[in-house]
Amino acid sequence: MRNSELSHLHEALEEMDREGKFVPLASGFLKILAERGIRPDRLQVPMSKTLGFRHPTLWGVLLTWSTANGFADTALISHALASERGLPTGDLSSDPKELPLSVSPFVHLHKSGDWFLQLDLLESDLGYDLLRSLRDEGMRHYCAILIPVPGTRVPAAMSIAAAEPFPPDLRERLEDLRQGMGLALFGAYQWSKARQIAAAYIGKNTGPRVLDGVIARGSSEVIPAGIMFCDVRGFTALTERAGFDILPIMNRLFEAVGDAADREGGEILKFIGDAMLIIFVLEERTTMEVARAMLRTVQGALAQTESIARELGEDLSVGFGCHLGDVIYGNVGTPKRLDFTVMGSAVNLASRLESLCKPLETAAVFSAALADHLHGLEPGGEHTLKGVSDPVPVWTMSSAPSDPT
Repeated sequence: MRNSELSHLHEALEEMDREGKFVPLASGFLKILAERGIRPDRLQVPMSKTLGFRHPTLWGVLLTWSTANGFADTALISHALASERGLPTGDLSSDPKELPLSVSPFVHLHKSGDWFLQLDLLESDLGYDLLRSLRDEGMRHYCAILIPVPGTRVPAAMSIAAAEPFPPDLRERLEDLRQGMGLALFGAYQWSKARQIAAAYIGKNTGPRVLDGVIARGSSEVIPAGIMFCDVRGFTALTERAGFDILPIMNRLFEAVGDAADREGGEILKFIGDAMLIIFVLEERTTMEVARAMLRTVQGALAQTESIARELGEDLSVGFGCHLGDVIYGNVGTPKRLDFTVMGSAVNLASRLESLCKPLETAAVFSAALADHLHGLEPGGEHTLKGVSDPVPVWTMSSAPSDPT
Protein backbone atom coordinates (compact mmCIF):
# COMPACT_ATOMS: atom_id res chain seq x y z
CA MET A 1 0.00 0.00 0.00
CA ARG A 2 1.33 3.42 -0.97
CA ASN A 3 2.06 6.16 1.55
CA SER A 4 -0.67 8.36 0.08
CA GLU A 5 -3.19 5.54 0.52
CA LEU A 6 -2.12 5.02 4.12
CA SER A 7 -2.59 8.75 4.65
CA HIS A 8 -6.17 8.48 3.38
CA LEU A 9 -6.90 5.73 5.92
CA HIS A 10 -5.18 7.66 8.73
CA GLU A 11 -7.23 10.77 7.95
CA ALA A 12 -10.41 8.67 7.74
CA LEU A 13 -9.87 7.18 11.20
CA GLU A 14 -9.14 10.61 12.69
CA GLU A 15 -12.29 12.06 11.13
CA MET A 16 -14.30 9.05 12.28
CA ASP A 17 -13.12 9.67 15.85
CA ARG A 18 -14.09 13.36 15.65
CA GLU A 19 -17.53 12.75 14.13
CA GLY A 20 -18.39 9.55 15.99
CA LYS A 21 -19.50 7.86 12.75
CA PHE A 22 -18.22 5.15 10.40
CA VAL A 23 -18.92 7.19 7.25
CA PRO A 24 -15.38 8.66 6.95
CA LEU A 25 -13.93 5.15 6.83
CA ALA A 26 -15.92 4.33 3.69
CA SER A 27 -14.89 7.69 2.23
CA GLY A 28 -11.27 6.75 2.88
CA PHE A 29 -11.77 3.43 1.09
CA LEU A 30 -13.23 5.26 -1.91
CA LYS A 31 -10.18 7.55 -2.07
CA ILE A 32 -7.67 4.71 -2.10
CA LEU A 33 -9.72 2.84 -4.70
CA ALA A 34 -9.65 5.94 -6.87
CA GLU A 35 -5.85 6.07 -6.56
CA ARG A 36 -5.81 2.56 -8.03
CA GLY A 37 -8.06 3.65 -10.91
CA ILE A 38 -11.11 1.90 -9.43
CA ARG A 39 -14.20 4.13 -9.40
CA PRO A 40 -17.32 2.27 -8.25
CA ASP A 41 -20.84 3.65 -8.34
CA ARG A 42 -21.64 1.73 -5.16
CA LEU A 43 -19.59 0.52 -2.20
CA GLN A 44 -20.72 -1.56 0.75
CA VAL A 45 -18.81 -2.57 3.88
CA PRO A 46 -20.75 -4.79 6.33
CA MET A 47 -19.75 -4.27 9.96
CA SER A 48 -21.24 -7.00 12.14
CA LYS A 49 -21.09 -8.61 15.56
CA THR A 50 -19.33 -11.60 14.03
CA LEU A 51 -16.50 -9.32 12.89
CA GLY A 52 -16.08 -7.51 16.19
CA PHE A 53 -18.70 -4.77 16.00
CA ARG A 54 -20.23 -4.23 19.46
CA HIS A 55 -23.39 -2.29 20.22
CA PRO A 56 -26.08 -2.83 22.89
CA THR A 57 -28.97 -2.58 20.41
CA LEU A 58 -27.39 -3.14 16.97
CA TRP A 59 -26.02 -6.38 15.54
CA GLY A 60 -24.32 -4.49 12.75
CA VAL A 61 -24.20 -1.73 10.17
CA LEU A 62 -24.31 -2.19 6.40
CA LEU A 63 -22.21 0.85 5.53
CA THR A 64 -23.37 1.67 2.01
CA TRP A 65 -22.44 4.48 -0.39
CA SER A 66 -23.61 5.14 -3.94
CA THR A 67 -23.26 7.95 -6.44
CA ALA A 68 -27.06 8.20 -6.53
CA ASN A 69 -27.83 8.31 -2.79
CA GLY A 70 -24.58 9.00 -0.97
CA PHE A 71 -24.75 7.21 2.41
CA ALA A 72 -28.56 7.29 2.62
CA ASP A 73 -28.82 3.53 1.97
CA THR A 74 -26.72 2.60 5.01
CA ALA A 75 -28.74 0.05 7.00
CA LEU A 76 -28.75 -0.58 10.75
CA ILE A 77 -29.50 -4.17 11.77
CA SER A 78 -30.83 -4.85 15.26
CA HIS A 79 -30.00 -8.01 17.21
CA ALA A 80 -33.62 -9.13 16.82
CA LEU A 81 -33.60 -8.62 13.05
CA ALA A 82 -30.29 -10.46 12.75
CA SER A 83 -31.75 -13.42 14.63
CA GLU A 84 -34.88 -13.33 12.45
CA ARG A 85 -32.75 -13.41 9.28
CA GLY A 86 -30.63 -16.29 10.57
CA LEU A 87 -27.47 -14.22 10.77
CA PRO A 88 -24.76 -15.42 13.18
CA THR A 89 -25.39 -13.97 16.62
CA GLY A 90 -22.53 -15.69 18.44
CA ASP A 91 -18.99 -14.49 19.05
CA LEU A 92 -16.02 -14.31 16.72
CA SER A 93 -15.91 -18.12 16.45
CA SER A 94 -19.00 -18.05 14.22
CA ASP A 95 -18.22 -19.42 10.77
CA PRO A 96 -19.86 -17.67 7.78
CA LYS A 97 -19.35 -20.86 5.77
CA GLU A 98 -22.06 -22.48 7.89
CA LEU A 99 -24.65 -19.92 6.80
CA PRO A 100 -27.09 -20.70 3.99
CA LEU A 101 -26.10 -19.26 0.63
CA SER A 102 -29.36 -17.31 0.50
CA VAL A 103 -28.17 -14.86 3.18
CA SER A 104 -26.02 -12.70 0.87
CA PRO A 105 -23.37 -12.80 -1.89
CA PHE A 106 -20.77 -12.44 0.86
CA VAL A 107 -21.66 -15.95 2.07
CA HIS A 108 -21.12 -17.23 -1.47
CA LEU A 109 -17.66 -15.66 -1.38
CA HIS A 110 -16.83 -17.16 2.02
CA LYS A 111 -17.79 -20.61 0.77
CA SER A 112 -15.81 -20.25 -2.47
CA GLY A 113 -12.41 -20.65 -0.83
CA ASP A 114 -11.15 -17.53 -2.61
CA TRP A 115 -10.94 -13.92 -1.40
CA PHE A 116 -12.12 -12.45 -4.73
CA LEU A 117 -15.44 -12.62 -6.60
CA GLN A 118 -16.20 -10.73 -9.81
CA LEU A 119 -19.41 -10.87 -11.85
CA ASP A 120 -20.87 -9.42 -15.02
CA LEU A 121 -24.45 -8.93 -13.80
CA LEU A 122 -25.82 -9.25 -17.33
CA GLU A 123 -24.49 -12.79 -17.40
CA SER A 124 -25.07 -13.94 -13.80
CA ASP A 125 -26.68 -12.71 -10.58
CA LEU A 126 -26.07 -16.01 -8.69
CA GLY A 127 -29.77 -15.99 -7.84
CA TYR A 128 -29.51 -13.05 -5.41
CA ASP A 129 -32.27 -10.45 -5.28
CA LEU A 130 -29.67 -7.84 -4.30
CA LEU A 131 -27.62 -8.42 -7.44
CA ARG A 132 -30.76 -8.37 -9.59
CA SER A 133 -31.77 -5.04 -8.04
CA LEU A 134 -28.30 -3.63 -8.69
CA ARG A 135 -28.60 -4.70 -12.31
CA ASP A 136 -32.03 -3.06 -12.54
CA GLU A 137 -30.46 0.15 -11.19
CA GLY A 138 -28.01 0.15 -14.09
CA MET A 139 -25.06 -1.62 -12.46
CA ARG A 140 -23.37 -4.22 -14.64
CA HIS A 141 -20.10 -5.00 -12.89
CA TYR A 142 -19.88 -6.37 -9.36
CA CYS A 143 -16.96 -7.38 -7.18
CA ALA A 144 -16.72 -8.61 -3.59
CA ILE A 145 -13.54 -9.24 -1.64
CA LEU A 146 -12.61 -10.66 1.76
CA ILE A 147 -10.41 -8.53 4.01
CA PRO A 148 -8.30 -10.11 6.79
CA VAL A 149 -8.82 -8.39 10.15
CA PRO A 150 -6.40 -8.87 13.08
CA GLY A 151 -7.78 -10.73 16.07
CA THR A 152 -10.31 -12.89 14.24
CA ARG A 153 -10.24 -15.79 11.83
CA VAL A 154 -13.41 -14.43 10.20
CA PRO A 155 -12.44 -11.97 7.46
CA ALA A 156 -14.39 -8.80 6.80
CA ALA A 157 -15.84 -8.12 3.36
CA MET A 158 -16.38 -5.28 0.93
CA SER A 159 -18.30 -5.06 -2.32
CA ILE A 160 -18.18 -2.59 -5.19
CA ALA A 161 -20.46 -2.22 -8.19
CA ALA A 162 -20.39 0.00 -11.26
CA ALA A 163 -22.12 0.63 -14.55
CA GLU A 164 -18.80 0.85 -16.42
CA PRO A 165 -16.23 -1.95 -16.47
CA PHE A 166 -13.60 -2.20 -13.77
CA PRO A 167 -9.94 -2.38 -14.84
CA PRO A 168 -9.08 -5.79 -16.31
CA ASP A 169 -6.43 -6.33 -13.61
CA LEU A 170 -8.89 -5.55 -10.79
CA ARG A 171 -7.77 -8.53 -8.69
CA GLU A 172 -4.13 -7.41 -8.73
CA ARG A 173 -5.05 -3.79 -7.92
CA LEU A 174 -7.09 -4.86 -4.89
CA GLU A 175 -4.80 -7.56 -3.52
CA ASP A 176 -2.25 -5.38 -1.73
CA LEU A 177 -4.96 -3.03 -0.41
CA ARG A 178 -6.53 -5.75 1.70
CA GLN A 179 -4.01 -5.69 4.56
CA GLY A 180 -4.25 -1.91 4.99
CA MET A 181 -8.03 -2.00 4.80
CA GLY A 182 -8.05 -4.78 7.39
CA LEU A 183 -5.96 -2.71 9.81
CA ALA A 184 -8.29 0.25 9.27
CA LEU A 185 -11.33 -1.92 9.96
CA PHE A 186 -9.66 -3.34 13.07
CA GLY A 187 -9.06 0.21 14.29
CA ALA A 188 -12.66 1.13 13.55
CA TYR A 189 -14.00 -1.90 15.42
CA GLN A 190 -11.82 -1.24 18.45
CA TRP A 191 -12.77 2.45 18.45
CA SER A 192 -16.47 1.62 18.19
CA LYS A 193 -16.25 -1.12 20.82
CA ALA A 194 -14.59 1.21 23.32
CA ARG A 195 -17.11 3.98 22.71
CA GLN A 196 -20.13 1.69 22.94
CA ILE A 197 -18.94 -0.15 26.04
CA ALA A 198 -18.04 3.12 27.77
CA ALA A 199 -21.41 4.68 26.93
CA ALA A 200 -23.40 1.58 27.88
CA TYR A 201 -21.63 0.73 31.12
CA ILE A 202 -20.41 4.13 32.33
CA GLY A 203 -22.75 6.67 30.71
CA LYS A 204 -23.18 8.69 27.54
CA ASN A 205 -21.38 11.73 29.00
CA THR A 206 -19.14 10.11 31.59
CA GLY A 207 -17.95 7.32 29.26
CA PRO A 208 -16.17 9.70 26.84
CA ARG A 209 -14.47 11.40 29.79
CA VAL A 210 -12.98 8.06 30.83
CA LEU A 211 -11.87 7.34 27.26
CA ASP A 212 -10.23 10.77 27.13
CA GLY A 213 -8.03 9.79 30.05
CA VAL A 214 -9.90 10.91 33.17
CA ILE A 215 -9.13 7.60 34.84
CA ALA A 216 -6.63 8.28 37.62
CA ARG A 217 -7.77 6.96 40.96
CA GLY A 218 -8.87 9.87 43.12
CA SER A 219 -9.13 12.33 40.20
CA SER A 220 -12.31 14.34 40.68
CA GLU A 221 -13.95 17.73 40.47
CA VAL A 222 -16.77 19.44 42.32
CA ILE A 223 -19.67 20.29 40.02
CA PRO A 224 -23.26 21.50 40.47
CA ALA A 225 -25.75 18.87 39.32
CA GLY A 226 -29.26 17.62 39.69
CA ILE A 227 -29.31 14.25 41.44
CA MET A 228 -32.18 11.82 41.04
CA PHE A 229 -32.66 8.47 42.76
CA CYS A 230 -35.32 6.22 41.27
CA ASP A 231 -36.47 3.05 43.05
CA VAL A 232 -38.86 0.35 41.79
CA ARG A 233 -41.78 -0.29 44.16
CA GLY A 234 -43.11 -3.84 44.39
CA PHE A 235 -39.78 -5.32 43.32
CA THR A 236 -39.41 -7.79 46.21
CA ALA A 237 -42.89 -9.27 45.78
CA LEU A 238 -42.42 -9.45 42.01
CA THR A 239 -39.10 -11.27 42.46
CA GLU A 240 -40.79 -13.95 44.55
CA ARG A 241 -43.42 -14.49 41.84
CA ALA A 242 -41.32 -14.06 38.70
CA GLY A 243 -37.98 -15.48 39.84
CA PHE A 244 -35.37 -15.26 37.10
CA ASP A 245 -37.98 -13.94 34.64
CA ILE A 246 -37.80 -10.59 36.39
CA LEU A 247 -34.99 -9.21 34.24
CA PRO A 248 -37.11 -8.45 31.13
CA ILE A 249 -39.62 -6.61 33.34
CA MET A 250 -36.92 -4.60 35.08
CA ASN A 251 -35.34 -3.75 31.76
CA ARG A 252 -38.63 -2.32 30.52
CA LEU A 253 -39.05 -0.19 33.64
CA PHE A 254 -35.45 1.00 33.55
CA GLU A 255 -35.77 1.79 29.86
CA ALA A 256 -38.87 3.89 30.45
CA VAL A 257 -37.11 5.95 33.12
CA GLY A 258 -33.87 6.11 31.15
CA ASP A 259 -35.59 7.32 27.97
CA ALA A 260 -37.38 10.05 29.91
CA ALA A 261 -34.11 11.18 31.50
CA ASP A 262 -32.24 11.04 28.21
CA ARG A 263 -34.76 13.33 26.53
CA GLU A 264 -34.10 15.92 29.24
CA GLY A 265 -30.32 15.71 29.23
CA GLY A 266 -29.99 13.36 32.19
CA GLU A 267 -27.51 10.52 32.41
CA ILE A 268 -27.90 7.19 34.19
CA LEU A 269 -24.72 6.96 36.22
CA LYS A 270 -25.36 3.58 37.82
CA PHE A 271 -27.88 0.86 38.66
CA ILE A 272 -28.05 -0.27 42.28
CA GLY A 273 -30.19 -3.40 42.42
CA ASP A 274 -33.71 -2.17 41.64
CA ALA A 275 -32.68 1.50 41.85
CA MET A 276 -31.08 4.01 39.49
CA LEU A 277 -28.85 7.02 40.08
CA ILE A 278 -29.33 9.72 37.45
CA ILE A 279 -27.49 13.03 37.22
CA PHE A 280 -28.28 16.24 35.36
CA VAL A 281 -25.05 18.19 34.99
CA LEU A 282 -25.72 21.92 34.73
CA GLU A 283 -22.92 22.77 32.26
CA GLU A 284 -24.53 25.50 30.11
CA ARG A 285 -27.99 25.15 31.66
CA THR A 286 -29.37 27.25 34.47
CA THR A 287 -30.62 25.88 37.77
CA MET A 288 -34.20 26.57 36.67
CA GLU A 289 -33.72 24.72 33.38
CA VAL A 290 -32.31 21.67 35.15
CA ALA A 291 -35.09 21.73 37.76
CA ARG A 292 -37.73 21.76 35.04
CA ALA A 293 -35.91 19.03 33.12
CA MET A 294 -35.96 16.83 36.22
CA LEU A 295 -39.67 17.37 36.79
CA ARG A 296 -40.43 16.56 33.15
CA THR A 297 -38.32 13.41 33.53
CA VAL A 298 -40.42 12.32 36.52
CA GLN A 299 -43.67 13.05 34.69
CA GLY A 300 -42.62 11.21 31.52
CA ALA A 301 -41.23 8.22 33.41
CA LEU A 302 -44.34 7.85 35.58
CA ALA A 303 -46.65 7.85 32.56
CA GLN A 304 -44.62 5.08 30.91
CA THR A 305 -44.09 2.92 33.99
CA GLU A 306 -47.79 3.10 34.92
CA SER A 307 -48.65 1.94 31.39
CA ILE A 308 -46.21 -0.98 31.69
CA ALA A 309 -47.65 -1.99 35.08
CA ARG A 310 -51.20 -1.99 33.66
CA GLU A 311 -50.10 -4.04 30.66
CA LEU A 312 -48.40 -6.62 32.89
CA GLY A 313 -51.14 -6.62 35.48
CA GLU A 314 -48.53 -6.12 38.19
CA ASP A 315 -48.55 -3.86 41.25
CA LEU A 316 -45.44 -1.98 40.17
CA SER A 317 -44.48 1.68 40.43
CA VAL A 318 -41.42 3.89 40.79
CA GLY A 319 -40.46 6.50 43.34
CA PHE A 320 -38.11 9.47 42.87
CA GLY A 321 -35.95 11.51 45.19
CA CYS A 322 -34.74 14.72 43.55
CA HIS A 323 -32.21 17.30 44.73
CA LEU A 324 -29.78 19.79 43.27
CA GLY A 325 -26.40 20.70 44.73
CA ASP A 326 -22.62 20.37 44.50
CA VAL A 327 -21.27 16.84 44.11
CA ILE A 328 -17.84 15.22 43.89
CA TYR A 329 -17.66 13.82 40.35
CA GLY A 330 -14.79 11.41 39.68
CA ASN A 331 -12.97 8.13 40.21
CA VAL A 332 -13.17 6.10 43.39
CA GLY A 333 -12.23 2.51 44.20
CA THR A 334 -9.25 0.20 44.44
CA PRO A 335 -6.12 0.38 42.28
CA LYS A 336 -7.55 -2.45 40.13
CA ARG A 337 -11.29 -1.65 40.12
CA LEU A 338 -12.59 1.89 39.75
CA ASP A 339 -16.01 3.45 39.52
CA PHE A 340 -16.76 6.87 38.06
CA THR A 341 -19.51 8.23 40.25
CA VAL A 342 -20.84 11.15 42.28
CA MET A 343 -20.47 11.47 46.03
CA GLY A 344 -21.24 14.00 48.74
CA SER A 345 -23.99 15.24 51.01
CA ALA A 346 -26.18 16.24 48.06
CA VAL A 347 -26.17 12.65 46.80
CA ASN A 348 -27.02 11.34 50.24
CA LEU A 349 -29.91 13.79 50.54
CA ALA A 350 -31.40 12.74 47.18
CA SER A 351 -31.30 9.11 48.33
CA ARG A 352 -33.02 9.97 51.63
CA LEU A 353 -35.70 11.97 49.81
CA GLU A 354 -36.55 8.93 47.71
CA SER A 355 -37.10 6.91 50.89
CA LEU A 356 -39.90 9.33 51.83
CA CYS A 357 -42.05 8.42 48.81
CA LYS A 358 -43.74 5.49 50.56
CA PRO A 359 -44.59 7.19 53.90
CA LEU A 360 -45.75 10.35 52.10
CA GLU A 361 -47.71 8.27 49.56
CA THR A 362 -46.28 10.13 46.60
CA ALA A 363 -44.32 9.22 43.49
CA ALA A 364 -41.66 11.90 43.89
CA VAL A 365 -40.11 14.01 46.64
CA PHE A 366 -38.23 17.23 45.87
CA SER A 367 -35.86 19.37 47.92
CA ALA A 368 -36.16 23.13 48.38
CA ALA A 369 -33.29 23.62 45.91
CA LEU A 370 -35.61 22.35 43.17
CA ALA A 371 -39.02 23.36 44.53
CA ASP A 372 -38.01 27.04 44.47
CA HIS A 373 -37.94 26.82 40.66
CA LEU A 374 -41.04 24.70 40.05
CA HIS A 375 -44.80 25.11 40.01
CA GLY A 376 -47.40 22.52 40.94
CA LEU A 377 -45.58 20.95 43.87
CA GLU A 378 -47.15 20.59 47.31
CA PRO A 379 -45.44 21.14 50.69
CA GLY A 380 -44.63 17.83 52.35
CA GLY A 381 -43.53 19.18 55.73
CA GLU A 382 -40.17 18.89 57.44
CA HIS A 383 -38.54 15.52 58.02
CA THR A 384 -35.59 14.18 59.94
CA LEU A 385 -33.46 12.13 57.59
CA LYS A 386 -30.68 9.68 58.34
CA GLY A 387 -27.28 11.30 57.92
CA VAL A 388 -28.71 14.82 57.74
CA SER A 389 -28.26 16.97 60.85
CA ASP A 390 -31.25 19.33 60.53
CA PRO A 391 -34.88 18.62 59.59
CA VAL A 392 -35.37 18.96 55.83
CA PRO A 393 -38.41 20.64 54.22
CA VAL A 394 -39.69 18.64 51.27
CA TRP A 395 -42.19 19.02 48.45
CA THR A 396 -44.20 16.32 46.75
CA MET A 397 -45.76 16.00 43.35
CA SER A 398 -49.52 16.27 43.11
CA SER A 399 -51.45 13.67 41.14
CA ALA A 400 -51.57 15.97 38.11
CA PRO A 401 -48.67 18.43 38.34
CA SER A 402 -48.74 21.50 36.18
CA ASP A 403 -46.38 21.85 33.22
CA PRO A 404 -43.05 23.03 34.71
CA THR A 405 -42.56 25.42 31.80
